[in-house]
Parts: sequence; structure tokens; C-alpha cells
Amino acid sequence: NRAFQFLTWHRKLQGRYILLYM
Repeated sequence: NRAFQFLTWHRKLQGRYILLYM
């Protein structure tokens, strides 16, 4: 479960970075 949570967090972080760069 922890690994899945980390993956979701990473995805959210990546999305935020993409929005910032956009």
C-alpha cells in the first residue's frame, strides 16, 4: 500500500510541476 501511495504522490507532484512549467 505504501508503494502505491508513493506512486500516486509522485504522479501528483509531476502534474504540479507540469502545470508550473506550463
